[in-house]
Order: sequence, then C-alpha cells, then structure tokens
Amino acid sequence: AKWGRIINISSSSAQSGAPAMSHYVASKGGVIGLTKALAMEFASTGITASSELVAHRDIYLGSDCRAILHGHPKFSVIMSMLCFEKDCGNRGKCHIRCDKERFIKDIPIIPGEVGTGPRGLSNTLPPAMKGRRGAIVYGHGVFTTGRENFRDAFKNLADIESMCRNTYLELVSTSG
Repeated sequence: AKWGRIINISSSSAQSGAPAMSHYVASKGGVIGLTKALAMEFASTGITASSELVAHRDIYLGSDCRAILHGHPKFSVIMSMLCFEKDCGNRGKCHIRCDKERFIKDIPIIPGEVGTGPRGLSNTLPPAMKGRRGAIVYGHGVFTTGRENFRDAFKNLADIESMCRNTYLELVSTSG
C-alpha cells in the first residue's frame, strides 16, 4: 500500500497577527490553508497532510487552560496500542477509527490521524480533552493541559506516563 505524510509547521501568529510581522503572519496563514487543501486533495491516496497547530489551538480555545503540552512518552504509546478486543472490524485501522471507548484509568485513548481531515486530531482530540487532564492518541503520544502554566501540563504528562508504566508492569507481572 502506498502512503505518505506531509507535515507542515505553522504558527498561532496566523490567527492572532503580530505587529511589523505581516510577511510572517501571511506565510503561516498560507501554510494552514495549504495544509487543509492538501489533506482534502490527497485524502483518497493514503497521503495525509497535517499541522498539529489546529488541534493545539482548538484545545486552547475550548478550555480555560493556558498551556498545552504534547509528548511521546514510551509507556503511554505502548499502552495505547494494547487492545483486548477480539474480532475487531477496525483491526489495523485503530489509529483512524475505534468504535470502542478506551481508557487507562481516567485518561481516554482516542484515534486520530495527524491532520485536519474528518478523522484528524483537530477533530478527535479537542472533544476528548474537555474537562480532562490529558488524552492519549493511539500509537502517537500524550496531550496534556495546564490551567496556569507548563509546570501543570508537564506534571500531568509525567503523572500519565507513570500511570501507564505502572499499568504496563502490572500486566507483565500477571501475564506469566
């Protein structure tokens, strides 16, 4: 199967503007539009186009949090990929679609392609984050928020990773 990833880097300046930076703001706004157009244009080919800025922005705008942190800690990613469903019709497509609500303790595990398409992080992640300290994106990473600053968001990330590590070690110790 052919596939590919186009990942563009944008900036929140595209939405907020910046004095004496019109050239920069215009180029970053263009990157957001280009990314959305490429995502639609290549949707049927297996090539995705993305900028995670949209998901970050929508989490920020939809909450009272002042900080968003996105990391890829190994135990959280490993635990997100562990599924006990037998005969699942979405097997192999879990990163795009999962019909079952899944959690590790209080943290949701959600599907979401990198991107802005219908199943992209910009559409799956913000609703999952509402009222929660974080969410794990299947096979990808952890997104956390902090009400006041990055210390809060980092503490949430570290706590979620520790919880996933402990859950993993419990599973390993009881499986043998």
